Amino acid sequence: MTQKRKEELKEALPILKDAYDIIEAVFSDEESAYIDTPEEFYDTDEYEEMENAVTQLEEILYQIEEAMESLKELLE
Repeated sequence: MTQKRKEELKEALPILKDAYDIIEAVFSDEESAYIDTPEEFYDTDEYEEMENAVTQLEEILYQIEEAMESLKELLE
């Protein structure tokens, strides 16, 4: 890969990090709300939606971490 292309790709790292930070903040808030939900609401659609959101956000964070690591390796 040319140095020019590597320089272009380097610009993606802080963008990915910013996206990660935003999603992590939302994940943290949603996870806290999910954990703090009283037991009597466990069988509600809203609780299930919260559970799905937490799971999906966690997976997205993992994927962004993997993308950042792969990009860093590529740029070495």
